[in-house]
Amino acid sequence: MSKRKPKNTIGVIIPSIIYQFKDDSLDLLSKSFLDRGYQTMICLTGDDIEQERAYFTSLAKICDCIVVVSCAQNYSDIEDAIPEAFPVLFLFNQPTGCPHTCILENDYSAIYQGIISMSNRNAKNIAFVTNSFRKTFSKNCYKAYVDAMNVVNPECVIHDTVYAIENFEDFDARKLVDDILNKKCDAIFCTSSALTEIVMDAMMFYAKDFDINPLPLLGYTFFENHLFSQMFIDKIISPQEELVSLAVQQALYLIEHPDAPKRESLLKGTFRMHRYDLN
Repeated sequence: MSKRKPKNTIGVIIPSIIYQFKDDSLDLLSKSFLDRGYQTMICLTGDDIEQERAYFTSLAKICDCIVVVSCAQNYSDIEDAIPEAFPVLFLFNQPTGCPHTCILENDYSAIYQGIISMSNRNAKNIAFVTNSFRKTFSKNCYKAYVDAMNVVNPECVIHDTVYAIENFEDFDARKLVDDILNKKCDAIFCTSSALTEIVMDAMMFYAKDFDINPLPLLGYTFFENHLFSQMFIDKIISPQEELVSLAVQQALYLIEHPDAPKRESLLKGTFRMHRYDLN
């Protein structure tokens, strides 16, 4: 297939700025592309599949490649909006039947270690707070959580302490924390840095006696050293620089080789207990 005329532009489609890309991830991605002669156009879908389809259609006309955190469960939901053999790179979520190159993050080992670690500090009823279960990433986090909870407390009614935040605009963190406390949970696991920060703020400002009896929290961050280190929470550190580097490499490769076979790359986060950072 002949190459398309270069437009020196990369399209980036994501649900929201705070969904999975957090801190300076988008800045780093944009800078990395700019260093290689490509500007980026960032589009937010709000987890709306029709908006995602519209962005695919418009960006394919003006971009050389599209990098997407898709909200689709099945590739058939967006297939007709993507031109044949157009370079597309999927991040974090792999719709069923997706024929394109994907970069996924599976933190099974880190999550499992984190849950077991909290159980060793007497946490037996651990709440699970995630983004949409339509995403591959959330499903992988949930599997690790369930496997670890089956070791920690097989009798725990897991589904009663599982929360999926489908819409951040309507998300009331105070109600979430109240419900978690009312269900006598003794720890919380949040599957993104955005959720970690929001839940942490809600607990600090609204939870009774939090300053005396803080609820253990396992959360996400992109940094080894972070304010979280001072807040008595354990962390799963996402491989931000590795993700961005690999995404740029794969996108540029797809531009040069539009007919290249599908590739799948798997990245893993690292578990860190807060006490290690306080030495």
